[in-house]
Amino acid sequence: MINVAWVNFSYADTRGPGKFFKEFMIRANQKQDSQIKYIPVFPKPPNNENMVKDFDEHNTRYYNCPIVWFERLCSKDREIRRTAFNELKENIETMVEILKKTNCDIVISNTSLSFEAAYAAQKLGIKHIVFLRGVINPFDFEVNKNDFKIVRTLEKDLVNISDKIVTASQFTAKLWNINQSNDKWKLIPIGTECTGDYHPLPLDNGTLKVLTLSAIEQNKNIKYIIDVAMHLRDMGHRVEFNIYAFTNDVEYKKLLEDEIAKHELKDWVILHEDESNIDKLYLEHHVVFVPSILEGYGITVMEGAARCRPTISTKCGGPEETIVDGETGYLVPLDDAYGVAQKFEKFICDPNEIIRMGTNARKRWEDSYTTDMNIKKWESLITSCHCEKMLAMTDQSREMDTRNNWLLVSSLPDVNPSIKVGLLDVLNQVKKDNDFDYTISKPEDAIYNLDKASVVVFIRTLDKNILNVMHEAKKQGKKTIYYADDSLYDIPAHARGSEYYNSPEVQNTLKTFVENVDKVVTCSEWLSEAFNKKYNITSTWIEPSTEVSNIMPINKAKNKIVIGYAGNIDHAESLSNIKEAFLKLKKKYKDKIQFEFIGARPTFVEEIDAICYPPVSYPKYEMLMARRGWDIGIAYLEDTEFNNNKFINKYLEYSKYKIAGVYSDIPLYRRVIVDKVNGLFAKNDVNSWYKKIEKLIIDKKLRRKISKTSHEQVRNEYNPEVKVDSFYRNLGEYI
Repeated sequence: MINVAWVNFSYADTRGPGKFFKEFMIRANQKQDSQIKYIPVFPKPPNNENMVKDFDEHNTRYYNCPIVWFERLCSKDREIRRTAFNELKENIETMVEILKKTNCDIVISNTSLSFEAAYAAQKLGIKHIVFLRGVINPFDFEVNKNDFKIVRTLEKDLVNISDKIVTASQFTAKLWNINQSNDKWKLIPIGTECTGDYHPLPLDNGTLKVLTLSAIEQNKNIKYIIDVAMHLRDMGHRVEFNIYAFTNDVEYKKLLEDEIAKHELKDWVILHEDESNIDKLYLEHHVVFVPSILEGYGITVMEGAARCRPTISTKCGGPEETIVDGETGYLVPLDDAYGVAQKFEKFICDPNEIIRMGTNARKRWEDSYTTDMNIKKWESLITSCHCEKMLAMTDQSREMDTRNNWLLVSSLPDVNPSIKVGLLDVLNQVKKDNDFDYTISKPEDAIYNLDKASVVVFIRTLDKNILNVMHEAKKQGKKTIYYADDSLYDIPAHARGSEYYNSPEVQNTLKTFVENVDKVVTCSEWLSEAFNKKYNITSTWIEPSTEVSNIMPINKAKNKIVIGYAGNIDHAESLSNIKEAFLKLKKKYKDKIQFEFIGARPTFVEEIDAICYPPVSYPKYEMLMARRGWDIGIAYLEDTEFNNNKFINKYLEYSKYKIAGVYSDIPLYRRVIVDKVNGLFAKNDVNSWYKKIEKLIIDKKLRRKISKTSHEQVRNEYNPEVKVDSFYRNLGEYI
């Protein structure tokens, strides 16, 4: 069991960091199979606040430790500041005692305000993770009372002494000037809790009701709502903006009240006191509005999405990563109140858009932003950190171990990317770290190489004659692993060799391997879940990785934008579904574009003057991709269970070679793509694919942004040095 102390700077739990903190602690500790115990730590609240009641109700053991409020630490009054720093020292000692008492392995600070947690962890030599939702904003400070530079200095120290830095958005990482190549950094978006059956709220010719959950302060930009309301009134539309907020700036609130009265908007813009029952609020409103100047994440976007509410938000940072513009809501400029009013007008003139976008928002939440998904990501990081600690403790004993040699059994080692992306890159990293080696053998030769192996890995092996190799390996006391990168039990009928794969003999062989090896390993968490469900087993996974070389394209077509597709020959038929998009693009842009295909050869290649390359071995494929200089990559996949159980290989390949990709908007790619950031989403219809490819043809700036962002993400997050953690976490016992 890994004991994790999670420290929150406040006991407030109605919204924001406190609400996330409480929901996460309760939900995570309810998981029956979890090897992690979360210990909430927060300041002692007055009058037995809700946080305490809820923890008691759910039998969640918690501890109280005072936390010095940051405004006192940066006060311009020396006596206040001196007293605050003395209290900080005392609080650190209290935190140390709590960590000792709970036998804590890892400490997490919920935001950068829990300085006590970071320094106590450092004192005890415990791993510390800081979770950053945003930044402390200068708008929150009274210039005549506070020295904002002191807080920035304290924050910088906290980040420097932390073992891991987690941000809720890429935007937050940029605000903190965190280089995304920093191996300390991890992106984990906040998950939100939502139970119950929710549906979009129909407008039914009534007043459009808009909800803003916020704070009364300058950064939240509530005055913007007044400007938008005036434009809507001038347009002849009736809209009711309800703002539920706690007041941080009394003077700003007075300004808002005066402006509302001045423009006679009391029935249009209504200021309410903060409300804890957010379910009730979301259900009573059609749309959510975020007018902020800066939001590190903007949790109300996903709270609304979970309840089928679309969001209109300013382009203020975090929401730009969670809202799919035009699909789950709208992203609007900070300085165009009339343009914002026009977005609301769209909902009024076409109420079906509220239904469509609300439904899409709910699906996006289900696919990527639930609390359970968030818990899994944190579990992965925590387990990895703990593994690092254990590996460090066993380095000396590991050096004394005899050399480990894995035998990889594969019929097509030079063709199947599972070998390279799924295993070899990460195993080569293991070789660098340990006294370890591996050998690749064809199935027919495996029996002769058993004596040299400590572990035998069967890669997609479906030959019943190789079952004897597994049985002999087990007889000799060797560990056995079965590795799969596809749902081999459910190969689509149109796929090449489907009759062979789906034959009773092959399926029985697969079942025998899966049920008898020591461990089933897949290339992703979601494929492991599929195997677990199919065979009632407990499998694990190694996250594929890829080395990013410095080879630059050398065969770039002059004055042409090269649009490419790489995939096996089975995909040629499915590409016909969007054939008309290719034809329309070629007709419109003629010699300005060049289509290229590797592997798959669609029936219409002659009609678009495409260059085609036949299937080649994986090393040659990598060399070809490195030299062709594609500008745009196409990743079209039909929305099927089989496809959604695959890994994101196409994203890794395109991004590795700085290719801006357009991806099918299916669950598989939603796990990694942020629309208009590291790729573009296209619905699986001709019109959508035409528009999205054309967008990258004409928008050079966007194309370069996607190319750069995706390349940096793959270089930093999917390199073997990072992904080897998943190997040690799930298979470290076999080394």
